[in-house]
Amino acid sequence: MRLGLMLWFLCHAGLGLPACGTVKPVPTPGPSCAGAAPCTCADVCAHGDALGCGWAAPTAGGHTCLEVCRNANDPGGFIAWDLNCRAHSATCDESACR
Repeated sequence: MRLGLMLWFLCHAGLGLPACGTVKPVPTPGPSCAGAAPCTCADVCAHGDALGCGWAAPTAGGHTCLEVCRNANDPGGFIAWDLNCRAHSATCDESACR
């Protein structure tokens, strides 16, 4: 009886024990660029890495996120990443920043 009462108390005390069915959400890392300062490829890649985004990992050819980002945003490049959108995104979904 004491064990059951203790478990009930712990579950309802807001401790977020997995056995209670409530798991506290993992906080989303915030962007490293803030305010009026424009975001850079370094900001985007660090934020993507903190979120665990696949696009922030090195390519199969060994190119880093920073290299890919700089090449994508190079004048005359085919595409350009929306750096502010990616740096402030709460998810890894690239389509939200096109």
